Amino acid sequence: MESSTSEDRRKPNGTNKGLSLIALIIAIIALLLSFPIPGPTGPAGPAGGDGATGPQGLQGPVGPAGPTGQNGTQGPEGPAGPAGQTGPQGPKGDPGPGSLVAVNSTNVSTVFDTCTHFTNASISITVTGAGTIVVATVVQMDIDQVASEIDYVRIFIGTNETDCTVDVATYRYKVPNNSPAGIYPVTATLVEPFQVAAAGTYTYYVNGEMPNGAGGSDTCTSVGLIAVFYPS
Repeated sequence: MESSTSEDRRKPNGTNKGLSLIALIIAIIALLLSFPIPGPTGPAGPAGGDGATGPQGLQGPVGPAGPTGQNGTQGPEGPAGPAGQTGPQGPKGDPGPGSLVAVNSTNVSTVFDTCTHFTNASISITVTGAGTIVVATVVQMDIDQVASEIDYVRIFIGTNETDCTVDVATYRYKVPNNSPAGIYPVTATLVEPFQVAAAGTYTYYVNGEMPNGAGGSDTCTSVGLIAVFYPS
């Protein structure tokens, strides 16, 4: 009897199984009902204030070059650079307006009476234009004086070998007739200007004559010449 009862207790009957299943279903439903069901979305709230500035990002790539702008104003002049090396000497220029000089001297032994050119007693000068050529000469002579005779000598600067034109520049020398006979050394000095109208080469001559008292021993012994050009 007792064994029969214990066995009955260990075996569930159909009613108990049905109750347990119902209780499980109820528990699941209750669990599902415990989760909130979302309602409709409410209106958006007001915007919040700006947040703090974030850190600067990485630099982006270089963009394309823009168009060239207008030229700016010229800046101030810079300091002078160092002096360069001396260049080669240039060609010789034309003669300037300064004076030109020519010189000549000669030892001669010329006997004269009528208008005579003293041998080699001439000078040439080349000038650059119009102006004045001043010619000076020193002439040394030996005059042979004969008693009771007047010796009269004239020296010229001429433009040719036969030019014995008497003018204010002519040198004159006289040995009086009461002078003792003998050889008289004489030094004559002449200065005469000549006007020239253009550039060129000009030549001047020393000439002499004895209008009175000429003799075989009246001789020119030496002549010195200088010519100076003064441009206009």
